[in-house]
Amino acid sequence: MLQKLFRTITVPSLKEKSAVAEISEETFNQFLTYCAAFYGNVGNYASFGDTKIVPELSIEDFKTIISMAENQDVTTLMEECVDSIYDLSPRRRQLGLGSEKGVSTYYSSNCEESDAVLVGDFMSEKDLSPYNTRLFKTSDESGGVIYTIKLASSSSSKESLSDTDDVAPLLGPHAYKGVTIVVERGDHAVAMGKAAAEILAAIPFSSGEAQPAMLKKYAESFETGSIKAHMDAQSVP
Repeated sequence: MLQKLFRTITVPSLKEKSAVAEISEETFNQFLTYCAAFYGNVGNYASFGDTKIVPELSIEDFKTIISMAENQDVTTLMEECVDSIYDLSPRRRQLGLGSEKGVSTYYSSNCEESDAVLVGDFMSEKDLSPYNTRLFKTSDESGGVIYTIKLASSSSSKESLSDTDDVAPLLGPHAYKGVTIVVERGDHAVAMGKAAAEILAAIPFSSGEAQPAMLKKYAESFETGSIKAHMDAQSVP
């Protein structure tokens, strides 16, 4: 929403139009402070402390300022997220895992700590790193629990992509301690693909033997979802 807003209208123009709509300078500055805090923390939770960042101005004034862009896409996004922006219900006040502790985008909303521990044990046994994963909990028709581990990667292929693709053998369903755990890759595929392509494009401009090898390993990690390849990139001699 904010990205589309500031691509649509400049801050001075937004301020001028907001003033016509009887938004005070103090209120407009409160809006800008929220935007700055959002961008500074890369989200609406504090990077230190994990508490939620909420606009100081009223929700009505927030909506009024956003509407000054006169852009339907921005307005639609605002309507979708504005209530969540101001939501200070117990679970939304901070980042955390579980219905009593907070909200997390690394786990589906029905996951508790016990779920994280169970799947964490499975991942440890399979030597599968959690660093680039998200976990979703669902159930099958008979009520059996299904956990889906999604790995960030540009490829969603279940086939091995190279001789060093250590992720491929782990893909698919696994029976584990009375539940089914499915390992998938291809999460955030578009973004990961763009990142991998830019990394490979940098190779002709690198120097020596170590830099090209490092970049190739980073690109491999982004393509396959392998954290081992990422670690290998940092240990290229």
